[in-house]
Amino acid sequence: MKDLKIIDILQSPVAISPSAGLKVFEVINSFINKEESIRLFFDGIEDCTTAFCNATIGKLFMRYSQEKLKQLLIFPDLDQFPIWKDKIERSIQLGTDENMRESHQQNLTDLLAS
Repeated sequence: MKDLKIIDILQSPVAISPSAGLKVFEVINSFINKEESIRLFFDGIEDCTTAFCNATIGKLFMRYSQEKLKQLLIFPDLDQFPIWKDKIERSIQLGTDENMRESHQQNLTDLLAS
């Protein structure tokens, strides 16, 4: 099992942008592709946004089944960060629920058209 700290991947205590999320996604994805288990740690992160979580966690759950990720991806310290835990749970829901993704996309389209 590989331990990964978000702060080490980003070299920053802030996890706020989708591009930062994609960077973490790529690292995690490389292990998941090889069927290697990961423990992802949030310690040291001072700020974490929904955009970051969607680009990391949501994208993983769009690519892989919940069953596979529940076996290979562990968040051991997430209970220490209840706000981020909620964001991750919503990202998982977004990644697994196509209707929710379509609704979000339509809301963004409507907003940009206004």
